[in-house]
Amino acid sequence: MGFLGKLFQGTKYPELDPQSEAARMFDQLGEPMQKLAKDVNDRLEVIVGHDGAYVFIGKPPKAFGVMWIENGQMKNLRSLAEEKHLEPKVVEALVEKMRRAYSRHDEDGRFSTKVGDREVVVHPSDQFEHELEGILQEVSQ
Repeated sequence: MGFLGKLFQGTKYPELDPQSEAARMFDQLGEPMQKLAKDVNDRLEVIVGHDGAYVFIGKPPKAFGVMWIENGQMKNLRSLAEEKHLEPKVVEALVEKMRRAYSRHDEDGRFSTKVGDREVVVHPSDQFEHELEGILQEVSQ
């Protein structure tokens, strides 16, 4: 692939082994993940762990949104802010912590898989998943 192809195509990751533990955890995300992949046009990177999953939308660590599955439904920072009555500066601090967490795990292995006709990046990491959970728990109590 030429320079322009790489520039516009993005990074290619090895295909997720369908028999792997990461594939099993990803498949458990089910309908909410399928709906998100259908509804969102931006790049999706799913951090899967044994206790949950978080989806970075866009181009982390610079410009991104984050969603997660809670009780079978997709949640995001906006819904968390409304539910917990968080001030914008608190939400900004959460985003910055997530940005730093993403950067710390930048060298972790990633894989690609398909959800319908969409390519999705799968980032299997219990450590990263727990770190994101801890960041959200700070304001959930």
